[in-house]
Amino acid sequence: MDNIKCDYITLWIKDAANNSQSDTENGLCVWNIGQNNYYYKDKALTTLMSVCDATLDERLDANITMMTVNAINGSTSQIDSTNGTKIQENLGCIGSFVSHSKPANTNIFEIRYNNASPIEVQTQAQPDQIRILFLKDDKSVVDLSNPDDGGEAGHITLKFKYFNQKDYEVSTTPF
Repeated sequence: MDNIKCDYITLWIKDAANNSQSDTENGLCVWNIGQNNYYYKDKALTTLMSVCDATLDERLDANITMMTVNAINGSTSQIDSTNGTKIQENLGCIGSFVSHSKPANTNIFEIRYNNASPIEVQTQAQPDQIRILFLKDDKSVVDLSNPDDGGEAGHITLKFKYFNQKDYEVSTTPF
């Protein structure tokens, strides 16, 4: 594929905390994005969205998965889950953070975005809203509401990759 164009948008957790559609206590961050934030206006109907950089405060002290409803081709399979641990099945994973405990007698601790191979989900081009749900390994929500516990800190930088429209033509032959 040639002529790949990309937009990058940085979203701040603090801004989501100020959005009335967010529920940061229950791990939901919502950002409204103006069309002026996108550079490329000659876009395809869909794009690939990925997280190219992200931070969260180390005081959250958990392995955290970022899930979004913006993923057209992302979902969650929970065939063997109990009803008490099920989440929305239309949530697609876009990345995760790995927490490392501090060694004894030190102040060293970290939570690192795990981006060895970014997940690229298909989404509508230039969405006007991004919704990300932050979950722990057990599918419980991450409370991002208290700044004293690390909530409202950090950012997510999204990459939107556009291709030539001809690359999106429907194929009548199998893969």
